[in-house]
Amino acid sequence: MKIEQDTSKKRFNGSPKATQIKSESFFNEKVKEEKETLKTFSYDCQKNLDLLKVPDQVAYYLRNVYLYNFTIVEGSSKSKLLPEHVFAYCKAENLYPKAANKIASALYHRLKNSDLSSIETVRLVADGCAGQNKNTIMLGMLSKWLTEAPQNVKKVELVFPVVGHSYIPPDRVFAQIEKQVRKQEVIRGPEKYIEIISKFSTVTALGTDFEVFDWKTASQKVFKPVAPEMWEDYVDIDSALLTFEEPTDKNIVQNISAKEQLESDGEEEVEEAPLPTAEEALKAAELLSRFVHSNIENDNLTIA
Repeated sequence: MKIEQDTSKKRFNGSPKATQIKSESFFNEKVKEEKETLKTFSYDCQKNLDLLKVPDQVAYYLRNVYLYNFTIVEGSSKSKLLPEHVFAYCKAENLYPKAANKIASALYHRLKNSDLSSIETVRLVADGCAGQNKNTIMLGMLSKWLTEAPQNVKKVELVFPVVGHSYIPPDRVFAQIEKQVRKQEVIRGPEKYIEIISKFSTVTALGTDFEVFDWKTASQKVFKPVAPEMWEDYVDIDSALLTFEEPTDKNIVQNISAKEQLESDGEEEVEEAPLPTAEEALKAAELLSRFVHSNIENDNLTIA
């Protein structure tokens, strides 16, 4: 049995009970909630579908094209998964990659074509995949849509579930689709997949029924690139802490003490300050960790 030695990984390994409580809290508060002024959209990508599905395993290794299915479910987890509330955006791999531009364009199309006449808050629930959902491309698209949204829409919430507990309504749709796919011994093209998917959702063809925009290029003109020097606007910390190693309580306290001494004595050489007590060191480490590490317990973004 391997014993993990990397302390940075151990930080995020909470007890199973605590993780389960956080997962249930997320699901009850964010996915199940229903209000007259709230509309929830949950979305996810299905696993890639082979455009050549045959019993011979050799064909699996010869395939070079997948069919992508990006599904958006309108409503809470308590809503019925009717085709008129489930929207599948499908396209072959050779036409559009499974990238953020495709995801943002599909979601933009759905928001533009949904009835939000009495809605004040739009809640978007997705997994925390950085390449598709958690990025500035998605934020740029939502910012643009807010300028075009009905005046009654006041807020957009972008919610990411607890890591490892991202079972959301689209996953239920994918389970129904895959159950039908398994019954097909041979599938030679996208037509059969589209036929199966259309039983459980409204199918929309990317690039045909609506346009795929280049949100990435547009967002780069608006958002500033994230650079290490930008941290200086928020907290002044020693460069030794900006490493891939987990900072210890000792070197954190040494840096804080040395910085305070430099501010009081100017540019004079500073002798090493005596270490504080263990309790003081832990408090200082906890304070500074807010800036050195990301906070995964409250992983919500709100655009007002």
